Amino acid sequence: MKNVSVVTTAFTNNDSDWFFIRESARIVGLPLHVHGLGQNYPHLAGLPGFMEFVDKIDSDYILVTDAFDVIVNRWDEAEVMRHVDKAKGNLFVSANDECWPAGPWFESYPDNGTPWRSACGGQYVGTKQAILELWSEFLSGKWEQTAGGSTQEMLHRMHEGGVPFTVDSRCAVFQIMGHNSQPHVCVTTCVTEIPRLPQAYNDITDTCPMFLHFGGRAPGLQEWFDKLYGGAK
Repeated sequence: MKNVSVVTTAFTNNDSDWFFIRESARIVGLPLHVHGLGQNYPHLAGLPGFMEFVDKIDSDYILVTDAFDVIVNRWDEAEVMRHVDKAKGNLFVSANDECWPAGPWFESYPDNGTPWRSACGGQYVGTKQAILELWSEFLSGKWEQTAGGSTQEMLHRMHEGGVPFTVDSRCAVFQIMGHNSQPHVCVTTCVTEIPRLPQAYNDITDTCPMFLHFGGRAPGLQEWFDKLYGGAK
């Protein structure tokens, strides 16, 4: 049976740094594969080690997420696989509500009538092969970086250059929680998950995203965790 593994990098000695993803994943019953605990953040130089870590995971699909600024809202493995199977290059990438870093590559993303248009490098999912090939592209040296070694900039340049991937512009799996997004996200009373907990809901796309990403620790991380899980044990 095909499956999805969720992997995250938590380069820290402090458990409180990644409390929100760890605790919300525990509550919804989502196992995490954690890389980097007790180590210093190595930037792009650490990617080969992460590739080795992921290559050893016995999964057909790999979902990659930041650790320190993410809350798990819900989890549906079959739905994730459906999105990947339909995505260009079998790679489904989180959508940002503003293009950072700004550059001419923004015009390569079609205007879809929502704030969620350009790629966000903090979360993506694909077949394991597609993820490893993406990371090989990051390491290839073909994609110029001008913003401090940002793989997000490399994604923009790759999109502009025709490397195939699909941006999650409907926030079906990934929801960035920047200032352009939070006014459109609320807590829904249409609860279908077990355990029965509140869920974040996007009122433009009519979706309940699976992961809430407060990129760069945008305001609201603690408040949203309390809204969704304040009473959970």
